[in-house]
Amino acid sequence: MGCVLVRSLVNDVYEVTTGQGRYVLKVYRHDHRSAEEVTWELECATHLAMCGLPVARAPRLVPVPHHHPY
Repeated sequence: MGCVLVRSLVNDVYEVTTGQGRYVLKVYRHDHRSAEEVTWELECATHLAMCGLPVARAPRLVPVPHHHPY
């Protein structure tokens, strides 16, 4: 099990490995994109996956309360 930072620019992307598999976790900065923009990105990724392109499987938005101490 582990968590490795893959890149950090506009958002942070981590590779998370668990006993159940390997995952990618993307953490958005609270002031960079609106919830609507993030939702659009997830819907776009889902559409591309449904068209057979290799993108993240079943991306989900997990909201965190504003000013939450991550």
